[in-house]
Amino acid sequence: MPIYRTHKLACSSLIAVAALQVASCKGPTGPEGVTGSSGLSAVQIVSVAGTVQPVQNGSASATGILSLRVDCPAGKTVIAGGYAAVGDGSQFVHPWQSFPISTSAWVVSVQNGYVGPIAVTAFATCAITQN
Repeated sequence: MPIYRTHKLACSSLIAVAALQVASCKGPTGPEGVTGSSGLSAVQIVSVAGTVQPVQNGSASATGILSLRVDCPAGKTVIAGGYAAVGDGSQFVHPWQSFPISTSAWVVSVQNGYVGPIAVTAFATCAITQN
């Protein structure tokens, strides 16, 4: 059973949770700050699908690597990205790279370590950004 202890604090309220105590203190209200930007708007997730083939020994063209580029619609900035692989062998998809290649596009490259082809979808989160 937890032990609750209280101590006299300079603040009027005290919250005791198990053996942890946190004082809730509120000071005087400060001056109003400068109005910030309006932030993000029109957030949208864009995707591109592809199939990564398995590595085939002795074939220079079958490296088992797939690169997908996801472009944001005109006027939008890429703010995040990534990929998903589903189905048989998806646990054998290894990321090589996943990064913004420009302010409006994300690129993903993966390698297939499985014996068969695997479906991969690359995603980019795009938005209108305000300065």
